[in-house]
Order: sequence, then structure tokens, then C-alpha cells
Amino acid sequence: MDDRAELLAALHRSADGLQALAGSLDGEGLQRQSYCADWSVASVFSHLGAQGQIFGSCVDASLAGTDPPGTDQFETIWAGWNAKPPRDQVTDAIAVDQRLLERFSAFADEAHHDLVVSAFGMQLDAATLFRMRLSEHVVHSWDVAVAFEPQSVLPGDAASMILVAIPRLVAHRGTPSGLHRSVAIELLNPSHRYLLEIAETLTLTASDAAGSAQLRLPTEAFVRLVYGRLDPDHTPAYEAHGVELDELRQMFPGL
Repeated sequence: MDDRAELLAALHRSADGLQALAGSLDGEGLQRQSYCADWSVASVFSHLGAQGQIFGSCVDASLAGTDPPGTDQFETIWAGWNAKPPRDQVTDAIAVDQRLLERFSAFADEAHHDLVVSAFGMQLDAATLFRMRLSEHVVHSWDVAVAFEPQSVLPGDAASMILVAIPRLVAHRGTPSGLHRSVAIELLNPSHRYLLEIAETLTLTASDAAGSAQLRLPTEAFVRLVYGRLDPDHTPAYEAHGVELDELRQMFPGL
């Protein structure tokens, strides 16, 4: 199975999980505070629905050879979703999920194997596009799930797929603080090893090198750390030497 097929399968699993969550929501559940400070549960669905619509529009434009949607169109889409009643935000987001998966499946067609999608000011191959959607879908699904089950975690297989893009996210969105040092990071379930260099900038590389500090924690927890979702109440067992987890939390304010 190639990267595209694995990512698409993970997206299907995440969409199925979100649909199951949606089916259990009553009026109180729709309005419950999600993990995102400014969003209710319904608002998270609304965001995923709007983003799914945008992803789909970008794919359609590339298949048709036309210009992708830009900021003006994004704002119109976001406003339309924000105006929906909470129940419609949820049901419509689930419908968009299914339509987007159908669009993404077009990349399994040999005729579209090498198609590049213009989206968000970038030129994206299918694997990169799928991974972007998987990252936001899995993380925001957790934002909903944890509102009802505090022990919720990210799926380990999806977390590993998201890890591929984490070094770039660390470099562009992380904020260095504290002493300069290197942190050897051992991730578990599944296993990965990285080296985080803390200096004027942050650099994360896949490496078995030793560091002046060490951090050992589950892979899904590290992904949540980088996405700003590893507060003390939602942190599993971990080991840290030469670096404090609170210091790392400050470096990753979240998305």
C-alpha cells in the first residue's frame, strides 16, 4: 500500500469515528465546550466542514484546470458555515467529509496519479494534500472526543502519518524559549526517534543521536504537544531529563 492509500484509509477511519461521535450528540452535546477555547463542539464540526469544502474546491479546480479558490472565497465559505444552526453544522460537516473522500479517491485513478493540486498558495501532491487534511481532521476530532471522554488519545497509526509533516510545523510555528540545548526524543507506540535542537530557532529531525536532554512519551502525545494540546490534565505517563515539559508546552502554543 503506497502513502496515498494509507493516508486515504486513515482519513476514512477518522471520518467514521467523527460520524459516530456526531450520532451521539444531543442539544447539550452540540453546545458543550470543545477543547478549543473559543469553540463549542458544533463549532469544531463547522470548521471541519468549511475546511473540507475548501479542500474539495481546490481539488475540483485542479481537475478542471481552473484557478483555486482564494481568500475571498474562503471568507464566504467560513461565514456560511458560521451562520448554520448547530445541528446543521454537524450533519453538513459529515456530508462534506463523505464528498471529500470521494474526491480524494479520484487520485486512485491512474489518469490522475501525478496530479498536483494548487491549494493554500502551495503546489501539493496527493500524499501531501491527504496528510494536511488528516492532520486537521484527526486533531479536531480529538478536540470533540475529549470533551466527552477526558482520556481520549489520537490513533497511533494516524499520529505516525502526521509526524511526517511535524518537523516543518516545529520550524515554522514553534517559539524557542529557555536555554539552548538538544533534546533526544524517544516516541512510543509506534516507535520513532527525533532530535529537537533548541536555539534561535527550533529544528526537529529524525535521528538516533544523543542529546543534552531526553524526553520519552507516546507518539500521539508528542503530536498533541506540537499542536498545543498536551496540557497537564491530558498528559500520559512520560519521562523527561534536562528539560521540563512545561517549557516545551510554551514553545508550542498550538493551532
